[in-house]
Amino acid sequence: MWINNARVAALCLALGVLGAPVIYLLFNNVANLAIIASIMIRHDHAGHFWGLISPHGLLELTAVFVAGGVGLRLFWSWIAPG
Repeated sequence: MWINNARVAALCLALGVLGAPVIYLLFNNVANLAIIASIMIRHDHAGHFWGLISPHGLLELTAVFVAGGVGLRLFWSWIAPG
């Protein structure tokens, strides 16, 4: 999970000048997490899922969304400099 979040954060920063890929990456990351959560909850492994996500979720997802915000801010600096 850490490698995926680091990859998404790096791509958000690198593709920030284009704008749309940042939104796509963030949406795709959240959608994948939701899909995995729904599969685990449907198969009665909700406790296991939350036990694995809780230590990583807050800090890593916050870092990913901050990187997404920086990427979008970088895009906006191309649109409206100054």
